[in-house]
Amino acid sequence: MWCLSSAGYLVGVVDGDVVVEVDLPSQPDWTWSAYHAELDIVVCASQSGALVSVHCPDQHVDVIGHFDFGIRGMRWSPNDEQVALVTGDGQFLTLSTTWNVMHESPCSSCAIDGLVQLSWRADGKFVSIQGPFSLHATLSLQVWAVDNAVWTLHAQGRHEDKSELALQGQGLHWSPNHALIASSEVFKNQLHVAFFETNGLRHGEMALSVDASASVTHLSWNLASDVLAVVTSTSSSGSSPSSTLQLWTRRNYYWYLKHTREYESPVSALQWDLEQYMMVIASNAHGHVAVIDGRHVNVTLCDRALVPPPMSAARVQFAHAINDVLVLADGSIVAHDFRGNWSRSQQLHAPPQAIPLTYKDGRSVDTMALRYVQVVGTSTIAGISTLYPSQVVTMDVETGTLETTDYHEVVSTISNDGCHVQLSQSKAIWPQGVVQLSNGHTLWTEWEVVQCSTVVVQLAQTKLFVNNTLLHASVASFHVIPTLGYLALTTLGAKSEFRLYPLDALRQGTFVPEVCRAIRSTLVELDPDFYLLPLLTCDAKLLELDTALLRLQSVLYELALRHLYAAGPSYHSECIELVKSHHLYDIGLTLFPSASLLRTPIVSAYGRHLTAQAKYTQAGYTFLSIRAFEDAIEAFKRAQEWHMALALVPQVPSLNLASVAYALAEELVNRNELKDAARIYIEYCQDVDE
Repeated sequence: MWCLSSAGYLVGVVDGDVVVEVDLPSQPDWTWSAYHAELDIVVCASQSGALVSVHCPDQHVDVIGHFDFGIRGMRWSPNDEQVALVTGDGQFLTLSTTWNVMHESPCSSCAIDGLVQLSWRADGKFVSIQGPFSLHATLSLQVWAVDNAVWTLHAQGRHEDKSELALQGQGLHWSPNHALIASSEVFKNQLHVAFFETNGLRHGEMALSVDASASVTHLSWNLASDVLAVVTSTSSSGSSPSSTLQLWTRRNYYWYLKHTREYESPVSALQWDLEQYMMVIASNAHGHVAVIDGRHVNVTLCDRALVPPPMSAARVQFAHAINDVLVLADGSIVAHDFRGNWSRSQQLHAPPQAIPLTYKDGRSVDTMALRYVQVVGTSTIAGISTLYPSQVVTMDVETGTLETTDYHEVVSTISNDGCHVQLSQSKAIWPQGVVQLSNGHTLWTEWEVVQCSTVVVQLAQTKLFVNNTLLHASVASFHVIPTLGYLALTTLGAKSEFRLYPLDALRQGTFVPEVCRAIRSTLVELDPDFYLLPLLTCDAKLLELDTALLRLQSVLYELALRHLYAAGPSYHSECIELVKSHHLYDIGLTLFPSASLLRTPIVSAYGRHLTAQAKYTQAGYTFLSIRAFEDAIEAFKRAQEWHMALALVPQVPSLNLASVAYALAEELVNRNELKDAARIYIEYCQDVDE
């Protein structure tokens, strides 16, 4: 991770250790930094026009050049072969890794004052640019295309009726699947995220549920291009800007808001994790870092100082060893020691003050030990009582007032807003179930559930009848696994058991809909009405539903896989199908030893799964572990690891080394990677002429 301050202080952190600390030449507006893995350098640029490189091994700073009219935007290509720049005099340039100018042409008819956003398409053949490219104050969108190292203006963003766009904000990102360019626009007096195709045509929009005065500061797609992260900033008179992070998903051309986070200060950076495609990282401009060290808390305010651990900007000492530390919205620190005492430090260099605790009815209490403590308001925290595990405690830090809420089961976790509680057994506090359907709607139901993948119903030692036949006299829970065609039953008694019943056999006879309905599998694209068949019949007099829960597919199918494996070898083929259909590769490889013949199809399916996620290098080595050389070669070719691909060709008798080498070299030439192509022609094709 690389951090660059506007004053030119560059810090590189790897696995928590600071590996690079450099002071760049004096400039007040350092803005961009990017690490180039092949050259092992960090390239930094300032708005005033300075372009430098920092050699990581010896931290030597080389001045690449200076642009007289300043730099307004910079972005490296996906393959790190060239960098695109937009200068203050309206020139679009691309530089090679040897800092030679590969292309230069005007992109604006006037000088550019503000910043320009650039976003490459994943294949490096197009780049989109958003900025003020005319005398009008509005922003416009340009799409540039490259052909034989020559860039041309491919298209300009426009409406279908060719009317003028009203773009605003600083967000611009091309989806990794090449489909859409995301930007922001004021449309019908409301802020929207607008989407554009490669030809510049506007391709739909989604309205943001934010204040009309807000502006978009960051847009970022995840690697699968199915989740869009949007950061908006709102500032009111007399207050500092605040930010809102929203995560949106799309289904059937409709966008659903799935998650919202609000921050008191601006979000300075937004990036999706490269390995975990559903994890997004947002950096707060005024972040705090607190590290517990016994009864000391080491504190660093990141907006004031970048101090790497074990050093810190301040050190706050408390009376006893600290178990939990929380940072409130005003920057004050609340600490909870091992005895259950609470203290608050509002000034870093002043002694912390003890928080006197009282219940809402006026009763005083000396200590209150909590676990899973979270900030749920500007001055309110919540946690689970360690003395009464079914009790949730909220505390007003300003007054020390405690409020308790008791539940009928042990509390497992609480959400960060303090409103939703997850119980250890039922996972819900409502007598009804709340289900989010595949179309995005929320449904409150008495287990008349539609369009989910699985339902689990918890019972309290009741008899379960199917088609007037007693399956078991003491049932703990049952759930349906549609993709495998089983009804899974957990029984109570002298010995708890996990039983599987084929659904086809249970479907014979008359069905009564009072208890449960079969649930449509999300993996089978058939008419939902076909799956909405009443499944189970029970004697209503004997049936007493205690509670019901919905479990996530991954948790449920993991449990089913383990029970299927324990049922014996006759069920192992079903285990393999379950592993493949629900991507339970880690668990499958754990259950099946290396000597098992069933391990090979699991590894092969895992390799295909990695390929579908565009993790081609991992897929190649995965195929290589089971000696699937042809699949490994294809994966390495997609990963542009031509060394590995050509090294494995002799292992496949049906492949000709020269033919494969010629094909790879031709692909490299098309991608303008002439150096690698020349090596292949000489070393593998013995073709000096090429």
